[in-house]
Amino acid sequence: MWQRIVLIALVFFHVGLHAQSNADSLRVLDYLKRADGFWNKNLDSLSYYIQQAIALADQLKDQSLQQKTYNVRGLMEEENGQLEAAIDWYERGVSINQVDTTKPGLGVLYFNLSSAYRKMGDYNRALLALEKANVIFQGLEDYNRLAKIKNSLAIIYKAQKDYGTALKYYNEALDAHEVNDDPEGQVNVSINIALIHLARSQPDDAKEYVEGALKLADSVHYVRGIGYAYSVLYDIYLNTFELAEAEVALDSAFQIFERLNIPYRIAGLKLKQGTLSMSRKQFENAIEACSETLVLAEENGFLEIEKSACDCLQRAHFKKGNYQQAYKFQTRLYAVRDSLYNTKIKVSLANLQSKYEAEKSKRLLVQSELELEKTISEKETIVANAERQRKYIWIAVLGCSIAAIVALALWFMYAQKRKTNKHIAAQHEVIEQALKDKEMLLGEIHHRVKNNLQLVKSILDLHARSVNDEPSRMALLESLNRVNAIAVVHHKLYSSESVSELQSEHYLVELVQAVKNLYTVQNTSVNVAVESDNFALNIEKAVPLGLIITELITNSYKHAFPISGGHISVALTHQKGKAVITVADDGVGQAATHEPSFGTLMIKSMVRQLKGELQVIVEQGTKTIINFDLQ
Repeated sequence: MWQRIVLIALVFFHVGLHAQSNADSLRVLDYLKRADGFWNKNLDSLSYYIQQAIALADQLKDQSLQQKTYNVRGLMEEENGQLEAAIDWYERGVSINQVDTTKPGLGVLYFNLSSAYRKMGDYNRALLALEKANVIFQGLEDYNRLAKIKNSLAIIYKAQKDYGTALKYYNEALDAHEVNDDPEGQVNVSINIALIHLARSQPDDAKEYVEGALKLADSVHYVRGIGYAYSVLYDIYLNTFELAEAEVALDSAFQIFERLNIPYRIAGLKLKQGTLSMSRKQFENAIEACSETLVLAEENGFLEIEKSACDCLQRAHFKKGNYQQAYKFQTRLYAVRDSLYNTKIKVSLANLQSKYEAEKSKRLLVQSELELEKTISEKETIVANAERQRKYIWIAVLGCSIAAIVALALWFMYAQKRKTNKHIAAQHEVIEQALKDKEMLLGEIHHRVKNNLQLVKSILDLHARSVNDEPSRMALLESLNRVNAIAVVHHKLYSSESVSELQSEHYLVELVQAVKNLYTVQNTSVNVAVESDNFALNIEKAVPLGLIITELITNSYKHAFPISGGHISVALTHQKGKAVITVADDGVGQAATHEPSFGTLMIKSMVRQLKGELQVIVEQGTKTIINFDLQ
């Protein structure tokens, strides 16, 4: 009797657990349904409901629900331009169950994983993921998704500029979408075919496909497709220089994606507004649009768009003559490029580590299975031989198991330490190589600038030799001296260990010597003395300082000693982050009514660039003192 009572209780307990599991599964699906209501509307609410669904699916350990929730999270990250995070979620979904290819969820994960890899520019991994998705959907005879795979293949080949192969797959995908009565698929493929024709410089064919896609998308109320069509229509009009029509198409696309609240698309269209304004030479409008683009890109981590926005801003400011702003955004452009490069390196290292971990886990699993089979076989043999030896055999098995566990633990600790050391060494090597490459590139830039300035000096020198008019000849030689002041900086940077700093003493001596060489032939009775503290001077300070010193010594040679010779002193000192340059002569002094010359104006301009203070003392000659910060 009591056995029946226990059996009935167990049955009811099992039924209760099953009912609770079904209820929890429905809650997961309900969270995903709620998340779908916030798609492209409220990112925080969308993220909250997806995370709730993931947590509950993980708690249930339901592989199908886990794959579904991980896939939705990956789509959210991909939609917002976070490709690394998207790839991580897709791969986590794939790793749950890679064996059962009869479930469409695994195929969808591989398909989306391919899309993320393609956007990262990793076309080999994108093709491998597509092949796995293709095998699954062929087995399931899912022709709609097979059509989407052909479309994705075409996108990959288009990105590699294999337009013939891309067009072949697009046409196959378009036929498949028509057969499957999938108008949204037809719209997307038609827009992609238009992009192929645009890349082949066939704007009329591209326009025909886009207008067809626009008409079809409007008829089925496919809002996102309408936005894509207007965006591509803008590219076509811009290609044919129909700027008014391009602006109308761009505004239409922007309104749609702003309503859908897709930050990545909004940032991209804002960037196109800036590009259009640049084409119209409306540089203020370009600066405004690209500045808004930069803010969106920074807030959402869109590095590629941030790079393009910086490029647009530096070109627009340069066109307007805002050279300081142009230099600022050019410097930022280089920093973003470095970030993109470092991101790609991190992704490569992460992929290698993932592969290593997967292979290691697989080997450990095989090893454990072999040991288990061996233990079972030994046990059965011993039991068959003699019942009396069972006690001793169990002791032996237990001892072996403990030893195996200890050995396995020691091996795992050793492997983990070795893996960590290899990872650290690899990272160190990559960083060290990147620094070497950057220093080599900067050195090469200084070398090329030095050579180009040397060529300018040679041209000015030849011109000066061919001019008979003495004032013209002296003007050319003064220009040669100014160019030389800049050339000396790049020469010193190229020949020094640092590519961004030079030693002030050697720089000053070489600079003064170059000016002396020009005027010694005309006035040998002028003595020039140089005194300098030796400290590091960066390129932002060295160039304007060199121009100032060259101009002051030239002025002394030209105006201070009209009758007889004299003495010129040049001193450069520094203390507590500040530097002082003093150029003095014992000549006739500066005339009070002397009109400001080009040289005087240039000196004042360079002092402002140094953020320094200029003081001129006319007493028993002329003494010029300039104070400035070294930072």
